[in-house]
Amino acid sequence: MRGLFLAALLFLGTASMAQDGHEMFTGQAAVADPAGERSLIRFPCHTCHGRDGQGGIEGDVPPIEWSRLSVASADRPGYGADTFHRAVTEGIAVDGRPLSRLMPRYALNRAETDTLRAYLGRLHEIQRRGVLSDRLRIGVATIPGAAEISDGYRAALAKSLSERLGGDRVYGRQIELVPVDATQPGEAHDLLAVIGLPVAAVNPFTQLGLPVLAPVGALSGNEDSSILRGITPSRDALHAALAAEVATKGQGPILVVSQDPAQRSAFALALSLAAPDRAQTDHAKEAEDIVVLDASPLPQNSAARIWITWQSLAARSTTAAPDQTIMVAIETPRIVSDAITAQTHPIQIHAQEAGAVLAEALKAAGRDVTRAGLLRALGDTVLVDIGLDYARFPLTGTEEIAVVPMP
Repeated sequence: MRGLFLAALLFLGTASMAQDGHEMFTGQAAVADPAGERSLIRFPCHTCHGRDGQGGIEGDVPPIEWSRLSVASADRPGYGADTFHRAVTEGIAVDGRPLSRLMPRYALNRAETDTLRAYLGRLHEIQRRGVLSDRLRIGVATIPGAAEISDGYRAALAKSLSERLGGDRVYGRQIELVPVDATQPGEAHDLLAVIGLPVAAVNPFTQLGLPVLAPVGALSGNEDSSILRGITPSRDALHAALAAEVATKGQGPILVVSQDPAQRSAFALALSLAAPDRAQTDHAKEAEDIVVLDASPLPQNSAARIWITWQSLAARSTTAAPDQTIMVAIETPRIVSDAITAQTHPIQIHAQEAGAVLAEALKAAGRDVTRAGLLRALGDTVLVDIGLDYARFPLTGTEEIAVVPMP
């Protein structure tokens, strides 16, 4: 589609806010309409052109690596600094014809477009960090002060990879698993991807452009699957499943308990969609069903039925009344079940599944793997044996949640 080569190129700030090419390319800078009339919707380059700038994400969108833009093609001359600046700010293509109106026109100065142009020139190298001629460097999160657990996770991951790949190599390259401190994202600079980060530590890594695979814990559900892929249901999916159970099996007024107002609001919305006529209350003594979304103390109402997530229950320091009915939403039923069967910790099963997903991604990504290509390769992957389907659930691979009575 002629004229769309830069249609999704920029999500850019004003001169004071556009700090570097990566922020421009990935949409991390705040922006305003050049006319000052309204804020622009986030529209980062990678949405259409991919995080590796290879194009093809939306329709007939071409690559935008500078090594491509700067060279003449069959239907246009090569771009230079001046013509690139004009295309971004005025919507005029290198041959003088107007770009599509889908391409925003931004009031940027020459220094800013030069910064973006320089970043596009580095994309090839950035996207292949961690990819060496003889090995692929993959980060594995470590838990500070818990060396035994961290070592065990890495060992289980390595074993799973070997079983899936028939060894420790893929396309002739050895897979090197590098310990990564979850609190030091900058140290993971030269890696292809990072595995097993706690969910709370994910953002600093993805903001640096590092793909994160199989984080430990529930994602919110609205993250970008081009930089992040999980293996367990999201918090949104958990809320929806738990709300559906409460709606059909609950008894009366419902109290939602959480230290996080956003979680309470999200669950309240899910409940209103599942059961518009169900009453809610802020008073524990009036509630017949109490939904606990985190490790908050239980309200004092021994007559109410408790609905609680498995992870929240595991994090609690207090218990319910002996005769109280507790319904537990298990976010990872297959992981819990496999851990019980194997008589091991669920984190070991998590590592095994993470290894299986990584192995499939590496095989599908091919010899010329990139950071973006690794996660893009999971686009239609289905791992039947561990219940993951990225064609249906691109971010998490699953929405399987079991709500069962506590023994």
